[in-house]
Amino acid sequence: MASDLQLLGPVHVVSLNYTQYSSRYDRFLAGDISPAFNPRLGGGALLDLNVYNIHLAVSLFGAPLDVHYFPNLQKGVDTSGVLVLAYDDKQASLTAAIGLPGLCPQPACHRRPGSSQGLHALRKKQKKQNRKIKN
Repeated sequence: MASDLQLLGPVHVVSLNYTQYSSRYDRFLAGDISPAFNPRLGGGALLDLNVYNIHLAVSLFGAPLDVHYFPNLQKGVDTSGVLVLAYDDKQASLTAAIGLPGLCPQPACHRRPGSSQGLHALRKKQKKQNRKIKN
């Protein structure tokens, strides 16, 4: 997938989001702290959900130059937060929340006029590859 980035043209801003309403969230609010909400056991939005966003960002762009995390804390655990990854030529905003309904957004690519076909080019390439696999 990282090799396909050139089809998008220069990437300057990245926004990744992973939110879901945990089945244990209501119990957490009532005081029952399960492992999913215990930061010492790998719980919380950063360690439970945002790791997937981190994996994608680092797989595509490599290790960032600087990292900042802005958590929203409830009862000592980050139930949501924004992780900002700084690169030489781009910023990545990675959001995760374990107490909000999940979002199912379509991928978006905002580009300047005259740049590559963006996600349209990636979709065309994927369709071609899928046809090859089916035959």
